[in-house]
Amino acid sequence: MKGLLLKDFYMAKRYFGWFMLVIAGMLIMSCLVEDMQIFLIYPMIVSNIIPVSLIAYDEHDKWSQYSGTLPYTRAQVVTGKYLVSVCLGVAFFLLSMAVASVRMQMYGQFIMEAWMRIGVIVLILGCLAPILMLPVVFKFGAEKGRVIYLVILGVICGVLMGLDVKGISLSTMHNLWPIVAVLGVMVALYILSWRLSIRFYQKRDL
Repeated sequence: MKGLLLKDFYMAKRYFGWFMLVIAGMLIMSCLVEDMQIFLIYPMIVSNIIPVSLIAYDEHDKWSQYSGTLPYTRAQVVTGKYLVSVCLGVAFFLLSMAVASVRMQMYGQFIMEAWMRIGVIVLILGCLAPILMLPVVFKFGAEKGRVIYLVILGVICGVLMGLDVKGISLSTMHNLWPIVAVLGVMVALYILSWRLSIRFYQKRDL
């Protein structure tokens, strides 16, 4: 498992290092605009793109077939990609929330409850894409997975716009418990997504 993670880490560093500049720009923008949430969510979107792109590189380089000759099970291959997704998501989440705290301090608006609420919202939105996308990728391949990702992203944006139109803004919720409950559901769905991906990948012809 360590070897799989190191391989993905080196590939991510080589092919996606320039993403850091884009993320830095987005986080700087979050400090300059009134509605900062969309810019804080962007790093989570990037963290969702990288695992799928790594799978695409594996398929292009025939790694998926080659790994069958190594002492790795398909379950370990899937688990490695999910661990990469989790590690990137946590790293970008912590970075986004550090910037959010700096931004709120700059404007003298730091309230712990509001900061925690934003954090949970960003984390939930960051989990939705991999939960729905990775099982499709492991079942049908990376190319179809990218299309599914764009559809999922469009649906998420549409839902958020619909909530705002109806005056139900997540950022104005005063009770944290419903959001914490939803976060618990997201964790459970993430585990279910992981199990489904293992099942799909084990039955897939490579």
